[in-house]
Amino acid sequence: MCICSSASCTSSTTTGPSQPTQQLDSGGTTQTEKRHSQRERVIMEEAKGNSWIILHNAVVVTMDPQSRVFRNGGIVIEHDSIKAIGQSSDILRDFSALAHQIIDLNSQILLPGLINTHVHTSQQLGRGIADDVDLMTWLHGRIWPYESNMTEEDSYVSTLLCAIELVHSGVTCFAEAGGQHVSGMARAVELLGLRACLAQSTMDAGEGLPASWVTRTTDECIQGTVAKGAVQ
Repeated sequence: MCICSSASCTSSTTTGPSQPTQQLDSGGTTQTEKRHSQRERVIMEEAKGNSWIILHNAVVVTMDPQSRVFRNGGIVIEHDSIKAIGQSSDILRDFSALAHQIIDLNSQILLPGLINTHVHTSQQLGRGIADDVDLMTWLHGRIWPYESNMTEEDSYVSTLLCAIELVHSGVTCFAEAGGQHVSGMARAVELLGLRACLAQSTMDAGEGLPASWVTRTTDECIQGTVAKGAVQ
């Protein structure tokens, strides 16, 4: 939703070309003033009981169909939803009195959350254990033995760390490329409020697989993912 500038009220004394005359009602109120008042009443009514945050003085990249960019823009946040987007001056004018927090971003950039399309949350705690070897040694000798011994709690902690780093990088949605203990992943994702497509590792390459993985069938892996609510 874009908050656009309203027409300015006309001064009673002007220089240069004459300005259109605005009719006054019996109380001496112009039509423009009435519209402003009505808009303010609507906003006030909507704001009752809500917690609004204003972020302003930012470069706002909307990524909407019009590809709008506000060089000095602001947004209004209501709980977990964006209430309004527009020029900072308009946002501050219309919503400052209603916001419980106003944050000046000092020309930082605001844009929609990024999407990481290939993440291995299970490997987050395994950094450095296989940096010095070739790919097959990395798989057979380091990563697969490491992952096959993970518990659900290990998966939860690893995913939690991974998700925190994603958030700090501006990522709000990711696709898990395949990991262990989907239920542990889901707990961490839910805690941090991210969106994610989670999946259990499913491989048909028998050579080099840990013993606990060899006996799992494709159907068992798929059903295990569905049963834990990662795929619906």
